Amino acid sequence: MNLDLDRIKETYAELIRRGEKTIEQVPTKIREDVQELLENNNA
Repeated sequence: MNLDLDRIKETYAELIRRGEKTIEQVPTKIREDVQELLENNNA
């Protein structure tokens, strides 16, 4: 498991929740994972 990458994904998810970024601004290769984090936290 890559802790730095997980931290980056969490950070993007948090920024999106706060409205500071949109999912389109997330790098494509981690976008799916960030989307999953958002869905898991909104459930």
